[in-house]
Amino acid sequence: MIRIAIVEDEKKEREQLQKFIQRFSNENKFEIKTEEFSDGIQLIQEYDRNFDVLFLDIEMEKLNGIDTARKIREKDKEVIILFITNLFQYAIEGYEVEAMDFVIKPVNYLTFSARMDKVMKKLEQKVCHLIPFQVKKEIIMLNAHDIILVETNNKKTIIKLNNESVNCSESMQEVQKKLEVYGFYRCHSGFLINMNYVVRLNGETVMVQQYEVPVSKHRKKDFYQAIAAYQGMIL
Repeated sequence: MIRIAIVEDEKKEREQLQKFIQRFSNENKFEIKTEEFSDGIQLIQEYDRNFDVLFLDIEMEKLNGIDTARKIREKDKEVIILFITNLFQYAIEGYEVEAMDFVIKPVNYLTFSARMDKVMKKLEQKVCHLIPFQVKKEIIMLNAHDIILVETNNKKTIIKLNNESVNCSESMQEVQKKLEVYGFYRCHSGFLINMNYVVRLNGETVMVQQYEVPVSKHRKKDFYQAIAAYQGMIL
């Protein structure tokens, strides 16, 4: 079951989103449970990390959607955030809170359905895939989704997770073979990144969560095509 929170101070807009979610659920045979919040403060006070997706109106009176998202990110790094707005001027701030996308008002079902298709793809990528890695004389199991990137440094292979780093005894090539099927890309000879965590493309570098990673010139075109295909981005 997928849990969605609708955070919108206009009752009419909440009802519209509810209808779209129900239609999408019926058409695609997904079980979806929704909860409604009339403002961001209520969401923050009652937040329990059990939501998969947040639809956040940006322009709310008590606490706007951007500030609400910042507070939520302190509690939950994983929830998918989609902003609802009249204007696209908030895109830069959206990057700061790792918003997946924006839905421009007035919302129509075709646009909504396309966004939900992206959401479902991303949720599928969060399924647990335990991968064995050699660490000294031990074998440890890591979930591919928890790995942000892999880096080689002084002939060491370092696997970086959300809260720790693991010094792997395998080569970058060996690690790459294990992970590339799960949405990882070698954008540089020294870096293998999880495309699920890409938040910004900066020309010669890419932001992967909090890490700024170089992109090799000869890999740049293929990398941009790969990330576009993976995330459904328009470049």
